[in-house]
Amino acid sequence: MSSGALRIAAEALEEARRADALDALLEAWRETPAVEIAELIDRLSAEIDRALPPIGAKTQKGLHEAWLDTEAQGRAVDLPRLAAAIERGNGPMIRERFDRLFQRPRDPRVSTLALRLCASCVATRSVAFPMWTQIFKVLTDGRDVRARAGLEGAARARRVGSPTFMEMFHKREKEVAEAMAAWPEVTLDGATLEEVTRLGGLVDALARGPAPDAAEILATRAKARVSNAGTGDIAALFAMVYEAPDDDARRAVLADALEEAGDPRGELIHLQLRGPLPPKLERQVKKLVREHGKAWLGPLEPYVEARDRVFARGFLEECTLRIRTKQARARAEALPEWATVRTVRGVTDASILHAPAFRHVRAATLESSRELARLSGHDVPVAIRALHMRDASPVAPEDRASIARGTGLPSLVDLTVSPFRRGGLELPNIVRGEDWAWILETPLGARLQRFAIVDAPIYARGIDVADFARAARASFDARGAAPTIASELSHWSHRIEVRDGTAFAVVTPRNVTAAWMPSLLESLANLRHGDIASLTVERSELVRDDDRVRLVERVRGVCELVLA
Repeated sequence: MSSGALRIAAEALEEARRADALDALLEAWRETPAVEIAELIDRLSAEIDRALPPIGAKTQKGLHEAWLDTEAQGRAVDLPRLAAAIERGNGPMIRERFDRLFQRPRDPRVSTLALRLCASCVATRSVAFPMWTQIFKVLTDGRDVRARAGLEGAARARRVGSPTFMEMFHKREKEVAEAMAAWPEVTLDGATLEEVTRLGGLVDALARGPAPDAAEILATRAKARVSNAGTGDIAALFAMVYEAPDDDARRAVLADALEEAGDPRGELIHLQLRGPLPPKLERQVKKLVREHGKAWLGPLEPYVEARDRVFARGFLEECTLRIRTKQARARAEALPEWATVRTVRGVTDASILHAPAFRHVRAATLESSRELARLSGHDVPVAIRALHMRDASPVAPEDRASIARGTGLPSLVDLTVSPFRRGGLELPNIVRGEDWAWILETPLGARLQRFAIVDAPIYARGIDVADFARAARASFDARGAAPTIASELSHWSHRIEVRDGTAFAVVTPRNVTAAWMPSLLESLANLRHGDIASLTVERSELVRDDDRVRLVERVRGVCELVLA
């Protein structure tokens, strides 16, 4: 193995720079996951942890926020106290913490935590099974050879769990054990073993002395998250991209420099700048992002969810935010790397979109109508063009006026409303026209080119076309055009579109189910003669004969029916 990381660790220990030594030892272990290095990491980690205060708060929510804020800073020194508090909270909190912690780079201490959970974690309901998938994946990918014996002991100690859980547990345990058996043996050569032993003596010497200074240790930031820009000329080229993220020429110059330096990100930038790619190159792009995407997030990594990350032209372009505390938000807003991000989801406080760091965002998902009101009624505009609001409940009267103003969203042309909300579902029985059609008659609605209602698949009953027809006609009369109005039902999606003030169209889904026509007919239930001039059914060949008959009967005497 390379002696570079161990040499850095030795220098740091001799100068009592414990946090730097821990980072170096983890780097050495990831290169060569030997038992001796893992045990040295444990000893140094325990020495550091005696100086750090436990994570705590007066309330469960306060503790959760403190935990998330500590983890977001990405310091290796925090892992023992994060692990100690990981099960203190309700189910969703615990699962979120697992998700965050298990996204970290390989660390033998995380494998130790996974073994502890295998033995004693009481979260065994089926809703927690995805968490257990992560736990077993950590053990499989962790390559901590000590886990071979540890897994067998944890399985014997496991006493809590339903028959269904225990069946799943033992099946996964067997799979992980088989994967572990295939790991190659890792041994250190004599010189390296001697150096590791010497480093152990330095750790023991520190442990016999006074506790380290907590403030000094906590001032250490995670090196991998400080910057993904490199140093010198390459750092300057990254800065140029962030200054003008729409300038592809700058990205191309950076890509040349990265490729010359042997950095695979240069290849990614060049490939994605080419536009549509043949399947072989598209697979290469996916491979590069899969292998290096997390590292390329750089300092943004603590503030975005692992899912839904999209790279475009070599940089992060779409993500779901993971910013839960004021401290985390303050740190996030100071990062220039947000400049390449165009779409953000999971916005619980829309004021973040006014932060200079987010000035290039053009699409966002909001978690409530209150946040839409704050954006739309704001005196300072943002350049958002598309919004998805995951709250289809009626808008509070005090928020209607703010939404109607539209002064804060002068560029908005696409608005989608759905009942799906973060942390679970709150499903109305129907998305009623009177709850939302009024938007089309406001200054905000007058600028929309598309307005969509996405109904929940279980309770979906569709929009009331009559209400929307009246609103669309008013919008058309005012500006000579009407937005596309879409009523999209998950799984049996039908889309009702306004082609002008009085001509409506239904786009038949490619996979028509028995529930589709009843939902459509209910959307048309209140139509009267004169509400709309025509209804066009596109892809009508997909509509079953009996459904076509029912639709003809429904609109007879109401409007012209066109089967296209």
